Amino acid sequence: MKKMLTFEERAATTRFLRGLKRADGGYASQATDPKSGLHDTVSALKALRLLDADPDDPERTRAFVHSCSDMATGGFSESPAETPNVFSTAIGLIALRELGETEGFESRAQRAMRFMSENAASAADHFMIIAAHEEGKLPDPVAPSSASFFRARRRQDGAFGESARYNAMASAALHRAREPVQHPEPVIRRLLGAQGPDGGFADRQGQSDVMTTYAVARALTLLKAMPDIDGLSGYIAALRREEGGYTDTPNAPATAGATYEALSILRWTEELALQSAVEAARRGDVAALREWLTKGGDPDQCDLEGWSPLLAGASRGKAEVVRLLLFHDISGAKRADPDIRFASADALPIYMAGQAGDLETVRLLLRARPQHLFEISAVNGHTVLLQAAFYGKKKHQELAAYLLENVAEILSLPESDEDAIREARDRLTVATNVRGYNALRMNTDLWKNEPMAELLKKFDHTTERQQKCYLEGLLIKIATPQALTDRLIDVIQGGFDKMKVIPPSDESRISQAKSDTMATIKKLVETPGFQINRLGGPLQQPPIVVAATGVDAHQHVSALREEVAAFLLDRGADPDLPEKHPMAVDAVIRAAVLGHLYLLKLIAKYMTPVSFAAAMNARPAVNGLTALHDSVHRALDAPPSALPQRLEQIRWMVKHGARYDIEDHTGETQEGLAREALKDANRQENASAVLAALGF
Repeated sequence: MKKMLTFEERAATTRFLRGLKRADGGYASQATDPKSGLHDTVSALKALRLLDADPDDPERTRAFVHSCSDMATGGFSESPAETPNVFSTAIGLIALRELGETEGFESRAQRAMRFMSENAASAADHFMIIAAHEEGKLPDPVAPSSASFFRARRRQDGAFGESARYNAMASAALHRAREPVQHPEPVIRRLLGAQGPDGGFADRQGQSDVMTTYAVARALTLLKAMPDIDGLSGYIAALRREEGGYTDTPNAPATAGATYEALSILRWTEELALQSAVEAARRGDVAALREWLTKGGDPDQCDLEGWSPLLAGASRGKAEVVRLLLFHDISGAKRADPDIRFASADALPIYMAGQAGDLETVRLLLRARPQHLFEISAVNGHTVLLQAAFYGKKKHQELAAYLLENVAEILSLPESDEDAIREARDRLTVATNVRGYNALRMNTDLWKNEPMAELLKKFDHTTERQQKCYLEGLLIKIATPQALTDRLIDVIQGGFDKMKVIPPSDESRISQAKSDTMATIKKLVETPGFQINRLGGPLQQPPIVVAATGVDAHQHVSALREEVAAFLLDRGADPDLPEKHPMAVDAVIRAAVLGHLYLLKLIAKYMTPVSFAAAMNARPAVNGLTALHDSVHRALDAPPSALPQRLEQIRWMVKHGARYDIEDHTGETQEGLAREALKDANRQENASAVLAALGF
């Protein structure tokens, strides 16, 4: 749209459409028409969307649409109080979706679809049922009776009769019903043959009209068939009126319907032109691409599948196409941006060129963006070298040799800077895919490609540890926010588990394990977009609760636990945020339960005294046991060796605001627990000590 109309033209068309709105919230067909209608309302709403313009007072328009509905049948009519029909019902559903209707929409849509299915009689009715289903984003199945209506009308010659409009309607309906026409060539011939000298399309050899042109242009776009685009654009331009709207026929007033159809056709002509450019890039047709660029074609637009001309040319190894798009000197024309990715594969043109294995294509792309030597696809982690290593043909081996032998030239490094060159080669060869295979291991362990492996061995001096470190960073880089949290929880728990089994006297292994754990935690937490308080893992816990969970097998585990907790708290972890499972408690209660007094003291530094006391005195829904309840419970059952530490924790908690008169779900207070234990011969001694720690 933005390429087909100037700013002033778009503004004038927007004014024209807004001027069609009437007091009831609906839109009229023409500026002089006093009455609004449902069909014209949808045309105006869709046209405004194509212009990136919002409708005025959409709530009033929504009220108008609702006023056209019939509660008895579930259908809609063109105007309030009229008889509902299939066409208007489809239009009504589409209007509600255009206006963002969500509440109760599906139930309303089901009634409306039932009404339409029961009353559909014509091809237009069945087409609109499919359109309403698609544009209303309704769940499957897709109106099977309407799809079969069109499917049954295909003739032996492969077309749907002689009418261009009917062929367009039928093929578009089946495509939108997810049953695209197999072998569409006869249909395409009928459609292309309907284009007249004026650039528009006519039905059955008649005069061109907007409705037929609209239907045929949509069908050709879906079928990826190319009409005379320049002629089509000229036809639409001739229908533009001075006030900004478009007319059905020359010299007639502008209407809402014709304006929507004209704007849609302009959008489709742009899509068709782009499709043509993408196909030209795949063919290596430099002349066609040069003409397209000269006419104002945007090389950075992507077609419906996500291909730009540069991506398409790079994927086929068309070096001259890539040269033109990146470095042309056409006056006023844009040069292609090599940073635009093929979205579904998160792949740059250099990635596509690596698969093609064309050396000159890769050279040109690296000339434009040398740093793309190290760029990856977030789907599989492949760099251009990994692409060459994966496909492994002779041309890919030549490409790999070029990348490794000419890294200094590619990155503009001085030949005398051996350290920088070695670092760049190591950066290339250490890179792994998401499964952990670097270029060399891919060819030795997976593909057994001896020529490629022998080539890579000359340059790959990286260690397995370096490759694992790279992989860790790669997985962090490509992870979603939720995956980052889940990974952090795994790393925290894994770090404690690893530390537990290392003998406390093995200082070297202890130091390495601690260093590795903290390094990975820092990478994860410092990843852009990471959310420190997101719940994760199978138990849906915040990372700070995971850090507080577990028994300290020896002093090195507690030291790591404290360092992890301090790091998380420094980065904004909320110690008062509860987990979802297994107890729905926060880090304060978890630390108290497990006797981690050092963590309680640490956490208290990150909370106000009032907040910390409130956290200690909170009653979890699962059992009503406060942090002090749990501390008393553990102290009453503690062996002599552990009792002093438990008592110290109770004294410290009471001093910092923990109350001993709060009832749990059974009505038991912390003091009551200790006094009850005085009656138990096996717990009397501990109970006396606990009461003393509580202050009695």
